[in-house]
Amino acid sequence: MLVFLITCLIFIFRLAFAFLTFKSREALNNTDEEYTNAREDQHFEQNKDIQNLLATLETTKKQLQASKDREKKSIEEKNEAIRKSLTLQQKVEELEADLTLASQNK
Repeated sequence: MLVFLITCLIFIFRLAFAFLTFKSREALNNTDEEYTNAREDQHFEQNKDIQNLLATLETTKKQLQASKDREKKSIEEKNEAIRKSLTLQQKVEELEADLTLASQNK
């Protein structure tokens, strides 16, 4: 009778071990499949991310070009204003010189 109980106990341990081994392998396989599926989803998301990044880059390039154009325009306007100011200053100095000469001649 004791031999029968020990045999049954060993048989139950072997079945439990086989069952746990099967379940752990099944869980690992499911995890691998989920990981693979997640990576495939991530691959597609990365394509969207790359497209969004390229669109943002194009927008930034356009904004940079517009900024450069505005900068050139403002520099040209500044230079034109300086030219006008220098021209007016030269005319004022000529008029002051003429007034000084006219006042000395009187």
